[in-house]
Amino acid sequence: MSIEGRPAKELTLKDKLRSYNQQSLAEQKNLLINPVCKGEGMVELLVKRRTRGLGEMLFPTYELYHAATGKLLLGGKKMSKIIGKYVFSVDSNNVAEKGNGYVGTLTSNLFGSFYNLYDYVGSSGVSDKNLGRNILAINYDFGLFKKKRVRKFLAVIPKDKFYSTATPQPTANEVTSGELHDKKDDEVITFTSKDPVWSRKNHSYVLDFKGKVAKASVKNFVLVEKGSNKECVIFGKIDDNLYSLTVMSPFSLFQAFALAISSVAFKIGCE
Repeated sequence: MSIEGRPAKELTLKDKLRSYNQQSLAEQKNLLINPVCKGEGMVELLVKRRTRGLGEMLFPTYELYHAATGKLLLGGKKMSKIIGKYVFSVDSNNVAEKGNGYVGTLTSNLFGSFYNLYDYVGSSGVSDKNLGRNILAINYDFGLFKKKRVRKFLAVIPKDKFYSTATPQPTANEVTSGELHDKKDDEVITFTSKDPVWSRKNHSYVLDFKGKVAKASVKNFVLVEKGSNKECVIFGKIDDNLYSLTVMSPFSLFQAFALAISSVAFKIGCE
């Protein structure tokens, strides 16, 4: 309560990010998995790929930082050589499914063209392998023998009231069919990568990244809600092993981080 007896003003997401290191493990997890509120505007983040020897060349670890404060928020590590599997933890030095900081898992098919993201955080902020929820599905346009083309993908997330459904994490053979793709249109929100336009001046396809991206890359993208021009996630390369990530409602920071990792991950026949 405030001095006047009125409830204290609720902290914004940006306030919580500034005090991230002072929060409990449960509060940190909930901050990452809850959708950004409509009134929050753009949340500016950075994604860094760690390069600590041969091990992290084969099994890279990516770290998510709050751009304004430099605070480390989340780590994601590749766990499988053949099938794409990334595990996420708020403890980037101990990224494991059995660790206290475990948040969720991103899985892909063999080609890296289809991804499912699962979170395992209960309402109390405690991770539980029995609480898996399919909170994001990503489908890259696949064409192994097509001519080189601009990369395209779709992303699907559940609407707020459908977040509570617990679903098992698929096996490698099941990863091509996620639960979100079986839901009705009124239960999910669908997004698509924004089409670039051809620039005669640059002799290449270009997108407006609002000055946040410094280097051209097929991995750069702007994600918009299907049927509108509302930009929700902006991702692009700043330097070697460093990327800019901008997130807006209705995505969570965790979902946006998984989108970014799916974009930089190795793919066959997707561009």
